[in-house]
Amino acid sequence: MNTIEFAKRYESFKPLFLGFSMKLTRDVNNAADLMQESFLKAFECMERFEEGTNFKAWMSTIIRNTFINGYRKAKVRINNADRVYNLSPSHSENSGYSSLEMERISKYIDELPEDQAKPFMMYFEGYQYDEIAELMQVPIGTIKSRIFYARRFLKGVLGGEILNA
Repeated sequence: MNTIEFAKRYESFKPLFLGFSMKLTRDVNNAADLMQESFLKAFECMERFEEGTNFKAWMSTIIRNTFINGYRKAKVRINNADRVYNLSPSHSENSGYSSLEMERISKYIDELPEDQAKPFMMYFEGYQYDEIAELMQVPIGTIKSRIFYARRFLKGVLGGEILNA
């Protein structure tokens, strides 16, 4: 396929690609950026497109993969920013207040029934739902509901100021 054929095919499906990008990003500007980046990737590897292949499906796959890769990169950036924040000196200046808050939260966690407190604390420590379910030998839906009820209780007694989830 040459450049002109590629551009014609792309233009014929452009409204569909925009709709698909909007579905993924839920934002007009991000959808436009996603389409532009995907178009560039597809254009750079257009020699890999095999005649007889569904162009719309090929391009949609590129758009989806570009979105997923961008999402993963953003997630890593956010996690790295959190680590930098947690290591900053200003974060540790108010450790007395943090200790008091943790004591207060711990007191309310102790009031939770054991079947809610244990999965909540495991989730808080970084375990995934499926890991907690496997360790506690209960269905994953049960774990999710127990954590939900624990959060709801804690938000209620803490006035919703902590644990916004």
